[in-house]
Amino acid sequence: MSQNALNPVQFRQKRLRHVSMLKLKNLQIKANNFFVWFTVHLDAKSGAIYFGDKIENDRNPIWKLKNLNKFPQKNFILRIWYSDRSIANSNSRLKLLLQADIDLDHFIYLGDVNLNYSSNKFSNFIIFEIFDNLVFCEPIDEKLPLKNQNTYKSYSNPRLESLYRFTKLKMELEQKSFKIELYKMNLESIKQSILELKESDRILNESILIYKKSIENIQLKYQEQKEFIKNYRKKSDNIVRDQIQVEKGVKIRQQELVSDLSEIFCIKKNKDNLNCILSVCLDLSKKYEETKDNEMNVALGFFVQALEMLSFILSVPLRYPVVFRSSKSVIVEFVENSNIREYALYRTTNGFESNFIYALKLLETNVIQLRFLLDPKHDFKKIEDILTHLKWMFDYLIFFAIFNCTAKRLK
Repeated sequence: MSQNALNPVQFRQKRLRHVSMLKLKNLQIKANNFFVWFTVHLDAKSGAIYFGDKIENDRNPIWKLKNLNKFPQKNFILRIWYSDRSIANSNSRLKLLLQADIDLDHFIYLGDVNLNYSSNKFSNFIIFEIFDNLVFCEPIDEKLPLKNQNTYKSYSNPRLESLYRFTKLKMELEQKSFKIELYKMNLESIKQSILELKESDRILNESILIYKKSIENIQLKYQEQKEFIKNYRKKSDNIVRDQIQVEKGVKIRQQELVSDLSEIFCIKKNKDNLNCILSVCLDLSKKYEETKDNEMNVALGFFVQALEMLSFILSVPLRYPVVFRSSKSVIVEFVENSNIREYALYRTTNGFESNFIYALKLLETNVIQLRFLLDPKHDFKKIEDILTHLKWMFDYLIFFAIFNCTAKRLK
């Protein structure tokens, strides 16, 4: 069920803002050529708040009312005006036809009565349309005539124009006041934005100061690190210079030791053009002879001692370590599971010729190892005896390698 069905028109609240149409019936105007219009006033002394359009030569005019939403009054004054166009004087032809004090709560619902508009008692009859229904402003009583409201004085045209201008200026004033309020609100919002910008600017300035301090600290640390690196470089240069001096001394000492070693274990050729070490010939090509073999065993002992001392001076461990035991020296081979095997570097009468030959091959491998470190471009396919290799290494270390290495480091 709708709200209008529960709350009929005659019981609903009626206000000026609810009025949508005005109808006038049987206007008593004594003129043939005229204009008719109306004005709405809140009281008898105030200016018009609403002007109706002019209607020409119509004694039953109808007006549609608009823009009354801001007027919640139920009591107001309705004035009906007309002007006689047949009179030349404009001040005398403008007249007030009637003035009605309206109370919308006392209006009667027109749907409940049967009006005969041809009757004289319905002259100057006022009807409003509220909630899409027609209501009229006088109670219907056939015994009582309607009140004659034509006794009010008329307004002149200048007076009416001044009222119109006053109302128009008042509305313009209200609009300007509304705009001023809007401007004030905008001004407040602008002030708030300015305050926020100032706060942001303050925070930004603080951040800039913090960043500047951070940059200053970084620059200070950079200078400290730069100074530290400079001092460290000086110390490093001094250490490198000292190390070069130490290495120079080491190289010189190595040269001296190798020179002494070369003088101690002198390797020369005898009258038979055979290489001898400490005047003991080392000839591995001959077959077993007891006298010669004893001499060869002594020479191998001298060679093992010289080779071991040379590897110690150069700080190069031998692939197969040797153990100096005079004429009974041995060479060691490492086998699986950390086991070792010793092979004799001397000839005996026990018949183990194969072991002696293998021991000589291991010893020759040690000599080639040191020779390759000093002269990797040498052609090792050329058959040379081990004393020739040892003498070359002595001469190379004394007169060439140590001197060149020291000179390069000094540069």
